[in-house]
This record gives sequence, structure tokens and C-alpha cells, in this order.
Amino acid sequence: MRARTVFLQLFLTISLIPVVQAMDGGHRLWTNPFKPVYKAEIRRTEGGIPHIKARDFASLGFGTGYAAASDNICLLAKNVLKHRGELSRYFGPGENNENLNSDFFYKLMIRRGMADQPIH
Repeated sequence: MRARTVFLQLFLTISLIPVVQAMDGGHRLWTNPFKPVYKAEIRRTEGGIPHIKARDFASLGFGTGYAAASDNICLLAKNVLKHRGELSRYFGPGENNENLNSDFFYKLMIRRGMADQPIH
């Protein structure tokens, strides 16, 4: 429900930009809200090692995070499913029921309150 409300607010805001600009005679009332704040150039060697070039440390951090996420996005997604106890839902029971056993364990820990909170 919350995501739907945020999406609706964002949609209405974007939809009204041309209307507000037309009312102002076509002048810009504000800068582009979608202008990127960080900029980094990422080049990879033949071995896949990222080399990040940026003008400031914030952009360097952004480039580092982007490169790490692009390298490990599948592993991150699988770990989220694992800690939610939903591996078997998306990957099947697994070899020797590995995913089912993992799901049972994590769901048990969540229900007993031994996990701080489930990942949403």
C-alpha cells in the first residue's frame, strides 16, 4: 500500500512538471530533479577487475558500490531470499532438499523471534 502511494505521488509530480512550466511561460522553476549527483567512470580489465575514475570521494564511493553490486547482484538477491526463508519458492527444493531445510530453519528463527526482524 505504501509503495503504491509513493508511486502515485511520484507519477503526479512528474505529470505536473510540464503544466507548471507552461503556466510560468516555459521558464524553468527548478533544476532537473533527476540530474545525477554522482558520476564515475568504470572500466574493467580483461580479467573483469573494475577500475573506477571519479572527481570526488562521494562519486568514487558510488562507483565502487555500483561495481560491487553489478558483480554480486545475484548473490545478494539469493541471500535476501535465503534469510526470508523463500529459497524453495523460487529455486525449488534443491539437491537433497537443501533449500527446504534452509527455509525451515530461517522461518523457524523468524517465528521464534531469534532473528531481529524478517527482511522485507
